[in-house]
Amino acid sequence: MAKLRFATLCVSTSIDYRDQSLSIFKVLDAINVEGYPTAIPMLEYLSVWDREVDAEEIEVRILAYDPEGNQILSPNIKKIQLQAPVHRYTLQLRGMIVPRAGDYSFVIQIKGPSGRWKKVDETLLKVSQKDQAN
Repeated sequence: MAKLRFATLCVSTSIDYRDQSLSIFKVLDAINVEGYPTAIPMLEYLSVWDREVDAEEIEVRILAYDPEGNQILSPNIKKIQLQAPVHRYTLQLRGMIVPRAGDYSFVIQIKGPSGRWKKVDETLLKVSQKDQAN
């Protein structure tokens, strides 16, 4: 298995080729849009994992829900090879449609040894209309 170190929503990420340091650009906890429905042109969901003893691979999935609890993305399931003590996984979400204002929930789950999915993190993104933003 692996342990989630942290997860966040952002506009983009970059890894320095010289020292492998991670840069996260424009971490998002809220956005303002012109109106509804609208598409968010670019969004990344970054997760950083600590490899545990004897863990070679994990299977994760990311789910997204609108403010009323409706699933708005097909589950993105990914098998991740854990080749280093710390592993980074980024899911790019291009053109995600948001139908209304409110808190959008991004949930990351890991598949356990029994084959059951376990929630390991939830990140919220508050979406507001520009003229009604707080």
